Amino acid sequence: MIPIPTKKKLIVLVTSIIFFIFSGQTTFSEKKGNSRLRLSLKLAAGPGYMRVGDINNHIQSFDDYMSASLVFYQGGKMERISNYVPYFEGELRIDFNPKLAIAVGTGYISGSKSSDFQTAGIFPFSSTRWDPALFEYIIEPEIKAIPLKVGIYYSIPLTSNIDFLMQGGIGYYFSKAYLLKKNIIRSLYEFSIPEYPQIVNEYEVSGSSPGLHGGIGLEYELTNTFFLVIDVQGRYAKITKLSGTRTHFNTWNSDQNQDNGILYIGTRNLTDEGYGDNCPDLLISPSLNMDKASLDLSGFNLTIGLKIRLF
Repeated sequence: MIPIPTKKKLIVLVTSIIFFIFSGQTTFSEKKGNSRLRLSLKLAAGPGYMRVGDINNHIQSFDDYMSASLVFYQGGKMERISNYVPYFEGELRIDFNPKLAIAVGTGYISGSKSSDFQTAGIFPFSSTRWDPALFEYIIEPEIKAIPLKVGIYYSIPLTSNIDFLMQGGIGYYFSKAYLLKKNIIRSLYEFSIPEYPQIVNEYEVSGSSPGLHGGIGLEYELTNTFFLVIDVQGRYAKITKLSGTRTHFNTWNSDQNQDNGILYIGTRNLTDEGYGDNCPDLLISPSLNMDKASLDLSGFNLTIGLKIRLF
């Protein structure tokens, strides 16, 4: 139970905040009193956080599988897309009055990573601790997303030139994802190989989905035309259906194919490629122990930008 003095402090604090907000609205009513329509353009950028989803989940699962299966591979070299990515946005905002506005905008989110390392004893060829084969692995994931958003702003004046902003809205997110997994056989036991065999899986998929966003911010009036804007915004957007192509070729046994359809994630038997049972994999057509892969764009971002009043 909260002590009585602490309760009193909370009541005083809340009352002070409410009084400050409403007194601010009254004090600055003359400045904000012009209720004609205004159009402005905002451009902003900043750091953000994104969950990413099953592209990263697969890379982590595959790295764990290889680490558990091999003597020489210690794990952790197959890097995933960072959850911390840059975010860019632009929007047109129509102010109906000093407090209420609507905005239409777009943005850009992207992330990529590249891993290139050599290790001994990686499948599809077994080796011993004393006589290993040497392999090079290349892992290159990449994602891109563009949202189209519509939102509502509500402004509360704090001082003569600073407004507190609250916003929320809906959007539609368009995304593309790419993943390259390449295994190059550099040497086989004590023999060097003049033409290095390769086992390659390349994925190119895309999808779209609705989403929600909301946040708070501060707007500082520099001049009658230019405003400095700082926003913190969260979003929920998860694309649960990714469609595209998977290209596979194995120059060691001349196996080559391309599949088109929906991307799935899970485990399957890859003994024909030398890996074994229950190997983590991404596949276009469904099979046992697999679910539809998803791209999770949910997260948040902190942006700093400039709002330009057009009229």
